[in-house]
Amino acid sequence: MNFSVAAFAFGFHFDKVGNWYSKPTAAKVSIKRRVPVFIFGLCLAAIAFYAVLSDASERSNPSPPPPAIAFAKNAEGTKGLKLTIYLRTDMATAWPLLSQPNSGAYLFDNVTSIRPLPNKAHLYAFQIDSIIGEKNVICSMRADQKMHTVRWHRVWGDLHRFEGSWRIEPAEAFPGFIRAEYVNFIDPGGIAGLLMTNSRRKRMVEKMIPKLRQLVETGR
Repeated sequence: MNFSVAAFAFGFHFDKVGNWYSKPTAAKVSIKRRVPVFIFGLCLAAIAFYAVLSDASERSNPSPPPPAIAFAKNAEGTKGLKLTIYLRTDMATAWPLLSQPNSGAYLFDNVTSIRPLPNKAHLYAFQIDSIIGEKNVICSMRADQKMHTVRWHRVWGDLHRFEGSWRIEPAEAFPGFIRAEYVNFIDPGGIAGLLMTNSRRKRMVEKMIPKLRQLVETGR
């Protein structure tokens, strides 16, 4: 900001500075020599003015921070992670998309299908492509529209533990964005559990982020 003001002042007075240096021979300085100096000064002033406007725009419309992934453990000690991300959309658009049960099959490459069990409210069959082959898990999944949360947990199936949640809220500090939080705790058990490293968990979520943006920001 100080640089912008200084540049603006310099550009505005550049013609005068040029005159100061040419005072001893002012009578010999032609208009043709003064015109480029004046134009150059106007250009500097315009650049400085644009910088001032840009600074003001950034302060009035700050950009949200980049996605953040943190490792965590639940009460039982199961390893997992939490993703916090800001999305350029609104609650009315994002909630119907993230609360539908089969959104996980679109977002995650290792989830091949999610289907409701007939005559079983809130129960869904997950088909998962794990490190050591295909796994099937029955999960209870519930969406709370008032709290804008979706939670699921394993009822029975091949994996030792499989649970997670979505939560979204308006990002009041960043107009035009919402704040989304994704949490998962997965323990395949056995050999697969030993192979499920933190780096592998992180890569799975990092691959999901572009799909998440496409889903909620474009609706596709």
